[in-house]
Amino acid sequence: MSVQPQQLSAKKIPTKFVLLAMLFPLFMAFAYPGSYVSAFYNPHPRDMKVEVIETSPQASQISQEITAEADDATDVSTVPDVDTAKDDLRHLDTRAAYDPSTGDLYVASAGSRQATQAAQGIFESVAKQSGTSLNVKDIKTPSENDSTGTSFLYLIIGATIAGYMTATMLNAFGPRTRVRTRLAVQAVMAVAAGVVETAISYAVFGSFDAHIMPVALIITGTFFTASVVQMGLFDIIGQAASLIGLTIFVILGIPATGVAVSYDMMPGFFRVMNQLLPTGASSELMRRSLYFDGNGVGTPILVLAVWLLIGAGLLWMGSLRSRPVPPMGSGEDRRPPRTSDEPLLTAYTDDAPSPGDEPRTASQPAR
Repeated sequence: MSVQPQQLSAKKIPTKFVLLAMLFPLFMAFAYPGSYVSAFYNPHPRDMKVEVIETSPQASQISQEITAEADDATDVSTVPDVDTAKDDLRHLDTRAAYDPSTGDLYVASAGSRQATQAAQGIFESVAKQSGTSLNVKDIKTPSENDSTGTSFLYLIIGATIAGYMTATMLNAFGPRTRVRTRLAVQAVMAVAAGVVETAISYAVFGSFDAHIMPVALIITGTFFTASVVQMGLFDIIGQAASLIGLTIFVILGIPATGVAVSYDMMPGFFRVMNQLLPTGASSELMRRSLYFDGNGVGTPILVLAVWLLIGAGLLWMGSLRSRPVPPMGSGEDRRPPRTSDEPLLTAYTDDAPSPGDEPRTASQPAR
């Protein structure tokens, strides 16, 4: 008597699931160019802050003329002296300050070479009309090996995406791992990212030559914030968090950093995103720490702290939803206590035995 081999039949996937799966690449094909092109297309000054120094009776008139000609491209104000103008530049409160009595234009190109060039173009026409040659004096320049002043952008991008991916991998391979264990892993990874990226920037390429500790801390904080927020999103909305996190940190987050294109040369929507998203805060914090002696770091630190609290709040709400409180006196526990020989990263599933269950033999079916 011959035994016929068992034939395996493939399970047909419903067409509606295939169509739903195709929505993701279609979304990416639309979202990436839609976001990046709209942010970077035709950059020009939008309410760019510039100053005229009151060293000449014509200062107020020049300010009014620039406002009339430039319309909403510039936000012109006057300051009493050169020292005040330089102080505003060091705090990134203005892009350029013009001295009509000497033709000097004070700028800080470390804030943004693109914005500096745009401001310089505005005052070149002013100096030409008054018959004065424009003398550009740059009081804050990027380091020698970071001539464009944008190298730190890639540190922020690397830390943000690595934090996002860490949370994604933890969700994929240990979805039921305890929150404190996942937070510990993320903290270790954040410190490692800070060390690695700082070593690459300083030791390998020599992009920067000072403020090594603030740079390492910013990278670590950026990584940890992105990771905690993404982990909280997973605990609340599940796999849809991948798309939400990608939108926050990459599709909107990278254009909104205000580094590739200065924030005051982008459309209004991305100017708002620059102020609200963690990538914009991290980039501004890095720029001010590297080149402006930490002036004005309070606001970006606050923004990052708020995002970290949002992530912590999401984790807390997710823990309430995934771990119902057992009745008092029932002796029930959702997860068995960890034994001394149990690995730290332990994924618990819904069919994991509770402490009161009897051990199952190989012949006994799963309940």
